[in-house]
Amino acid sequence: MRLFFKSIFLNNRFFYAGGVIVVIMFLGFFWPLLIGPAFTLMGLLGLATLMDVFLLWRKSGITASRIMSEKFSNGDENIVKIPLVNKYGMDIGIRIIDELPEQMQERNFKLTGK
Repeated sequence: MRLFFKSIFLNNRFFYAGGVIVVIMFLGFFWPLLIGPAFTLMGLLGLATLMDVFLLWRKSGITASRIMSEKFSNGDENIVKIPLVNKYGMDIGIRIIDELPEQMQERNFKLTGK
């Protein structure tokens, strides 16, 4: 179960939506008509999150591997291939975050794509 929660990546939109709901709930103390919509929005956010987790984990959707030579050359360009296979029935946005060795002196390596 612990591995399951470590593999979920919540982006900033989730936290912005939660922050807006908190502000609406706070304002509901002064204007009680806002408490109903705040709980409705909180339920919709929870439902959308559960639906997203269900769609993500219902089958193994993405497989990836790293293809590279066993040893790198200091002076030449070294090729590293990361083939991805999408088994979902829809296009998805991806962000690959890979921890490169210290010797490569690249600290914030990220690839994004669709």
